[in-house]
Amino acid sequence: MQSNTPKKQDAPWRNRDYLLLWSGQGLSSLGDVLQDVPLPLLILALTHSPAQAGIVATLQKLPFPFLSLPAGVLIDRWDRKRVMIICDIGRALAAGSVFLAYWLRHLSMPHIYLMALVCGALATFFTLAETASLPNVVSKEHLPAAMGQNYATSIATGIIGAPLGGLLYAFYAALPFLLNALSYLISVLSLSTIRTQFQQVRQTTQRNFRQEIQEGVAWIWRQPLVRFLAFRVSAGNIAYGGSTLILIMLAQNLHASAFEIGIIFTIDALGGIAASFLIEPLQRRLSFTHITIGLGWVAALLFPLYALAPNIFLLGLIGALMSFALVIFDVTQLSYRASIIPDSIFGRVTSSIRLLTVGAISLGAAIAGIMLQLFGPINTVYSFSAYLFVLALLTTLNKDIRQAGSLSETEMTLEEDTQVG
Repeated sequence: MQSNTPKKQDAPWRNRDYLLLWSGQGLSSLGDVLQDVPLPLLILALTHSPAQAGIVATLQKLPFPFLSLPAGVLIDRWDRKRVMIICDIGRALAAGSVFLAYWLRHLSMPHIYLMALVCGALATFFTLAETASLPNVVSKEHLPAAMGQNYATSIATGIIGAPLGGLLYAFYAALPFLLNALSYLISVLSLSTIRTQFQQVRQTTQRNFRQEIQEGVAWIWRQPLVRFLAFRVSAGNIAYGGSTLILIMLAQNLHASAFEIGIIFTIDALGGIAASFLIEPLQRRLSFTHITIGLGWVAALLFPLYALAPNIFLLGLIGALMSFALVIFDVTQLSYRASIIPDSIFGRVTSSIRLLTVGAISLGAAIAGIMLQLFGPINTVYSFSAYLFVLALLTTLNKDIRQAGSLSETEMTLEEDTQVG
């Protein structure tokens, strides 16, 4: 009987099923970004109301906190590949319906509201299923490289997609929605041709939702290192969630134009892309402990430099270094987590952690906005820097982080504790 587990020698660029998954999701991600700028522009053209654009943006994010935990349970019950295909078909229909309604001159705000809610709900299921599927498509030793490539693709599509979406909107307002729908259909095609199963054989018995959610949370609580990392990443995301707004305010203090602010974020993004290609060699040379503690201090020491930057180039350069550190830190802890979570509860564990980490980003943006209003950008930078310093210190003092050693050693140490029970 042929095993579904990827062979150790199948590096991401030689792994047929990973390449199909990566390319399909890369195109789908580009389609999403193509739609990001045109959607509020289309709403403003229809209603002349920024409030309506804000409502739609909220509706896109609204399903996540309500559906994340139930979706985790269902992802562990259902066929993950089928879930992803159904989600992509649903999102293709939703995006395509906007194009069709616009072409027929029947597009309305209730239609857009429904599209936003449907896409937000399906994205919650799709993202969890994709995350849970990756350890079944790529071997443990190549997870960091695969996740790094996924990060690079996400950042690159963001750089390319936003201006391209604006150009397509200028050509025909609904065209980006049609192309987004087509990108989802291409993703469906790529998923359909993947041979690897996206989950291991599991028990068919089902318990009630609350019990299954509690099982995922209980597993996290029994793993001290996973538990600490979940709270550490969430706490860090509060600072990083506010960094975009802080950078914009600092750039405005330097009298930067909108175009120059765009350059700052482009330089910032290049740091993340560079990091994604260096993750695997860095993890071979540095231990999990060194990366986790060291990059915490790098962020704490870099962040206050924002307040001292005399021009937009240095603002962008500091941002690029921050992005470099953040991507390596994120992929290191994500690949560690993905390598030890039992497949049978992967969806529930991941959804519980993401509820904390993603929610922290929104909280950070809100905190930054209030602090910028009350204290100004310079004092806000120093306050966030002190906060990052405390996080770096707590990480350094944590005995589970200090004793983790290398990623492979950590996996071996915890392997016997990863059974569900």
